[in-house]
This record gives sequence, C-alpha cells and structure tokens, in this order.
Amino acid sequence: MWLAAGLAGLLTIATGLLPVREALSVRDRTWSVLVFLVTITVVAELSDAAGVFDAAANQAARLARGSRRRLFLLIALLVSFATIVISLAVRYHRELRGRYPVAVPPRRTWPGSP
Repeated sequence: MWLAAGLAGLLTIATGLLPVREALSVRDRTWSVLVFLVTITVVAELSDAAGVFDAAANQAARLARGSRRRLFLLIALLVSFATIVISLAVRYHRELRGRYPVAVPPRRTWPGSP
C-alpha cells in the first residue's frame, strides 16, 4: 500500500500535476504529523503485543458484571481517557516546537454567508 501511494505521488510530480515546490511545501507542513501517526501506531502495536488491550477489556468486562450499559460506559471512559492522553501529548508537542505542525487553511466564505 505504501509503495502504491509513493509511486502515485511520484507520478503526480513527474507528470506536472503537482509542482515540486508545492510537494515540498506539503512535506514541510505535514512531516511531524506523519511521524506522530507512525509513533502512535507503533505504540498501539506494542501495547497490543503486550496484551494491554486484552487486559483492559477483561477488566472492563469484570467491572461491568454482565451489564451491557456498564460495559459501554466503561469502554467509553477508557477511550475518553486515551483521547485525553493523546491530546495532551499533541499539545505538549506543539508547545515544545513552538508552532502548529500543520498550517491551518484560511477560512472560506460561501456566497450569502456572514
């Protein structure tokens, strides 16, 4: 999959559909996000191999004591906690770097909108 995506990217540059300057600009704006995503993927794979997710699911099932509603709420709490941790990591990353890893696009206005 990565090979196909890389070849497609090179093809768009080689055919002139995407100018080299714009491709380099996109690379410069998005490289840190890609590194972050790869890092999170590696952490998730290592956690899975270590049985972290199985242990969390078993503990949630034990605490739910047969109640689907409690199990849903426990899983929602677990996911919320993980989201907060990742969000704090991203915020720390931004503050450490002193800028946002990706440029925010300008706001577009539609005809008739305020």
